[in-house]
Amino acid sequence: MAAKVKVSARLRPFVNNETSDDAVIVNPEEGTISISNPRPGATDRFKFSFTSCYDQSATQEEIFMRDVQPLIEHAFNGLVCTVFAYGVTSSGKTHTIQGNVSEPGIIPRVVKAILERKHLMDQGSVSIAVSYMEIYKDDVYDLLVARENAPKLPIREDMNGKIFVANLSEKSIGSFQEFDRIYSHACKSRSTGSTNLNRASSRSHALLTLTVTKLDVSANKVLIGKVNLVDLAGSENNKLTGNDPSRMAESSAINKSLTVLGQVVHALNTGASRIPYRDSKLTRILQDALGGSSIGLLICNLAPGVKFRQDTLNTLNFATRTKQIENRPVVNERDTRPAAKPHFAAAAPARAPLGPRQSAAHARISMGGAGTGSHIPKLNGFGYNPASARPSLGGQFAPSAPPKPDPLENLEEKITKAVQQEVERRLAERETQERQRIDELERLERERTAELERQAEEQRAALMKKHDELNKLLKKTLRKAEKENQRVSEGDSLEAKVLSPKTAKRIAMSYVSLGRAYLTTKQPDYSEALSYWQKAEGYVPDNKALKKRIAELQIAIREGIPFRMLKSARTSHSVDSPSVASPSGSRDHKESQRLRLRHRKASAKAKGELVQTPSPSKKKRDAAKQQKEDVFLDSDEEMEAACDEESSKERATSEMLA
Repeated sequence: MAAKVKVSARLRPFVNNETSDDAVIVNPEEGTISISNPRPGATDRFKFSFTSCYDQSATQEEIFMRDVQPLIEHAFNGLVCTVFAYGVTSSGKTHTIQGNVSEPGIIPRVVKAILERKHLMDQGSVSIAVSYMEIYKDDVYDLLVARENAPKLPIREDMNGKIFVANLSEKSIGSFQEFDRIYSHACKSRSTGSTNLNRASSRSHALLTLTVTKLDVSANKVLIGKVNLVDLAGSENNKLTGNDPSRMAESSAINKSLTVLGQVVHALNTGASRIPYRDSKLTRILQDALGGSSIGLLICNLAPGVKFRQDTLNTLNFATRTKQIENRPVVNERDTRPAAKPHFAAAAPARAPLGPRQSAAHARISMGGAGTGSHIPKLNGFGYNPASARPSLGGQFAPSAPPKPDPLENLEEKITKAVQQEVERRLAERETQERQRIDELERLERERTAELERQAEEQRAALMKKHDELNKLLKKTLRKAEKENQRVSEGDSLEAKVLSPKTAKRIAMSYVSLGRAYLTTKQPDYSEALSYWQKAEGYVPDNKALKKRIAELQIAIREGIPFRMLKSARTSHSVDSPSVASPSGSRDHKESQRLRLRHRKASAKAKGELVQTPSPSKKKRDAAKQQKEDVFLDSDEEMEAACDEESSKERATSEMLA
């Protein structure tokens, strides 16, 4: 018989620091709750109807008597009942489930009701046991065991498809005082924490199970009923709770499990092919209460006020979807009658085949001794054989008929032979299939290799074709570049002839600057610098400084020495005096002498011997040392000076003509 999950809603009162408003209104008589639309500027209200609704004045006893008390009778009849409280944090779930000393909650009231019902029945036929666990960060812990020794418990499924928590301890109780002692000690181990919304916020889902075992002697069966009381942790908005990093991790695990719970409810309502029970430990444990074989009761705890309006609306939407779930309660009973013994015929051992000697003896008894020539009928087995007394055509008594072969004789040998033949046939068939599979794989490998070779050949041919085309294009480009360079060189020389001296010198200065740029990089390019300086020489063929610098750069390229070192040697030779040189034993003096000798040889080979300058004073030596630090203070400055002199002469000539 199908039974839908019942849903009750309870609105808690306003606390001291909250402002009263009419955002949530409860009508207990009609069983409806209305909530204002949270959209800005909206004036309409949403209305929800449930099995029962409780306003802020409802008491714990009223809720228990109306919704929870009827479930106890089902537990004594062998059914499983599940009550779980759902709602946002600080909505009063723990108060509804546990309560306090002055206002006991559902758990102590259920225990008292079960124990009172037990006392009205035969004491020896009913037993009560309790277990208590929590789901903290999606791990299951036993609260009846000391927390420092409590391991993580796995969730299992028995052969009948029932979900249970392995190694969960269970304690028998006979009085409420005994239960209160166990329960109070276990509640101290539950994970709680303080947030901005709740001083003692539950950081885990707690599940208390009361198992009622009832022995029915007259019917020879045992009924096992259960009452599951679940206190779910509340969904949290971290903007309001002000959680620290540790609380954030707990909040993430809580919200994830509640999200999976909503997904399970949605999948059950839409008839999905897969229900995500296994995505969370909470839904895995509550699987029996959500679309399973138990009776379910959902108590939605609501927080009043505009502050929690959106969370209240989400809770009511979840409750609306949950009340559409249908469960199929099943009575859990176990037969206590002893198992029936098997029939003696079924338990009799099989007849053993006769051996060779027994078969021969049996044959001699059956023949009745006819081989000895006696005409007296013999006993065959346990009686007289009339066939032995029947006369033959010759007037003699015919011997008795041979016995029928025993069908069980050599049966084991025949079975063994048949099995061997079948095994050989199957092995041969498997070998043939394996050979065919190997041949097919080899064929596919050959085809794949041939295809790869063909593709490689096509790619090789395409690359060769492209290479030939690129070679032709490169040769054509080189020929074109050679012609262009030749034309440019001829044009430059022609242009240098027709330009004025001033313009030609400025163009030469530009080429010198470009060449110098290639020498100031981290990796100087002497060839490019030489090409630009040679172009500059075409515009100023009479500039001796530029010619000298070109000759030195050619020497540096030919002999593979740094141009900077060669220039330093030249500068030292032209500025420093032998009379003020460093001591002969110093390393700098030796290096200077070597560079001077190398520079003399290079200069003599290119343009002749350089002229030695007279020994300067200390002031001149400092000026020469400062001049050595500038690597390229030569042709471009001389050319600038020459250009300035040329300009001044032209201006003077113009003034005289004027």
